Amino acid sequence: MERRDEGYRSLIEDPASGYRRLFVPEESITVYSLADRLADALAAEPVFWLTKMSDIVGAIRVPAVALLRHTASVIRIDGDSVHALSEDGQEGLLIDSNPDDLVEAFEIAVWGKRWPNLI
Repeated sequence: MERRDEGYRSLIEDPASGYRRLFVPEESITVYSLADRLADALAAEPVFWLTKMSDIVGAIRVPAVALLRHTASVIRIDGDSVHALSEDGQEGLLIDSNPDDLVEAFEIAVWGKRWPNLI
């Protein structure tokens, strides 16, 4: 979790270090399309899905495509977001959902040297 927080914090402090965009509710199709684009680009690359709804399991190693193709379902299951890190912890992503927020209903943040170029 610490690496995820560091990567996200770095992106907030230096927006040029990755990709970050906020979306209004009407752009949900765009959000899920971008998740699909990442799924295609990362394909079978193993990632660590950082769950937050489990007291037992913290990170689950899964193929990126399996996680990102099901972004909406994962958000419903695990709270309000999808968090993933590369195996080496250098690349990361957050797809966040705030359905009650009319201005920032979704956020996509991607950091690292490689992953931001895939979106």
